[in-house]
Amino acid sequence: MKEQDLTLVGLTEDKSKLVLVSDSGEEFTLAVDARLRAALRGDHAQLARLGQLEITMESALRPRDIQARIRAGASPRRWRWQPRPTWTG
Repeated sequence: MKEQDLTLVGLTEDKSKLVLVSDSGEEFTLAVDARLRAALRGDHAQLARLGQLEITMESALRPRDIQARIRAGASPRRWRWQPRPTWTG
């Protein structure tokens, strides 16, 4: 997709999104959320924290479990299909 310059034309009726328009007249909306507010303030630390909150974990394994499996010689391809180990003792 080609990058386009957009011009701010206003807010949606509920004031939850910015309305932007391209040179060709195509209309876009952008949610006014905490990430946008942090970016506009130049609050890079807050923006980084907000971005981290949206990361979804592909694995239910804790870092400790991953380290234990690596040390035991397990292949990362097998982790996906193995249940989380239960520790006794």
